[in-house]
Amino acid sequence: MSDDKAAKLAAELDELKNSLAGNRKMDINMEYGDMDPKNSKTSLFILAKDFYKFSLKALDELKKVSADSSCDSDVPALVRKEITDLLPGLLKEALSDLRTAPVSAPNVTETSDQPSETYSLFLERQVTQHQVKGAVNMTFSTKEHRDSAKEALESKYKATSKTTERKKLDPKLTMFDLEAEYSCGEDLEKKILEKYQGIRRLKEEGESFKVVFLDKKTKDFAVLQVSPRIRQCLRESGDWIHVDLRQHRVRDRYHVVQCFDCQEYGHMSGSPYCKKKSTPVCMYCAGSHTSKDCQRRKSKDTAAIKCSNCSHSNNKKEKDKCRTHTAADRLCPFHVKESAQIMGRTFGSDEAKNYYVQRSRDLQKELGMN
Repeated sequence: MSDDKAAKLAAELDELKNSLAGNRKMDINMEYGDMDPKNSKTSLFILAKDFYKFSLKALDELKKVSADSSCDSDVPALVRKEITDLLPGLLKEALSDLRTAPVSAPNVTETSDQPSETYSLFLERQVTQHQVKGAVNMTFSTKEHRDSAKEALESKYKATSKTTERKKLDPKLTMFDLEAEYSCGEDLEKKILEKYQGIRRLKEEGESFKVVFLDKKTKDFAVLQVSPRIRQCLRESGDWIHVDLRQHRVRDRYHVVQCFDCQEYGHMSGSPYCKKKSTPVCMYCAGSHTSKDCQRRKSKDTAAIKCSNCSHSNNKKEKDKCRTHTAADRLCPFHVKESAQIMGRTFGSDEAKNYYVQRSRDLQKELGMN
């Protein structure tokens, strides 16, 4: 390895080591649990990813060193000492409170036809001849776990296993700052395809690209549904789309559906799945009235704030914090769970999901919501 390349690697490593808050230089002998509290789990996780990228680059240079016997063999000490000792400890600290799996780069070779499977086990038990059956439905992440549970429980319960295929969702994007006059979504879609030959070619090959919604009232934004490959193309272009001499930013869109009658997620008002068909639930105070008729909301009585979802939660921690937010708060644990679930079903959103969940936890902690 040349002295110039070694110097560049050393400079990049120093820059990474000084990325911690509090101007505290990272050292391999330091205790990771004693890191400055200003360093959130999110920042440590991002720093760990940067170290990993640096590791790949440095190890690539070491392969060249190994191939050339005339090079100085002492150079690998830079990687052995700083990476193999430092990176595992940093990852352990960053992931110590992260329940989700480590992030991975989006796989743009996946297609929307590839289904993901959920494995469920339905258990029924009749205690006596005159008692009604008790039943519970359990969901497992793998088929092996489901089958193991069935084998262990079928001696006491009537166990019925089921495998459900769920197709991954194509990414959706919000396109902002339109302002121009477009009569319909097809008109905007035509303009984009005329501008971007690469996207048009991918669509001709079978990739999906469609304007599924155009805000005709404010004419400010549109919603695009694209394939993972086209999403990756837009990501590589900096998440900008240029149409008619104007540039428009795009951002991933994860639409969460919430019922205004019962305040629960996964369905809309008037749905047969709504549990409060006769008596509504207030979004602000969890009272038995509509949100628009809530007098406490109109008088801005913050002491009356209560989230109906958290108040009925089986999680004691969530139940105890039900008065810190309303049912419409985007930091509500139920909203975070629903958003994370939608992200988990969307192609190429694993990294966004992990960042969103960890960021939400940090904000909940700052605001005393957990």
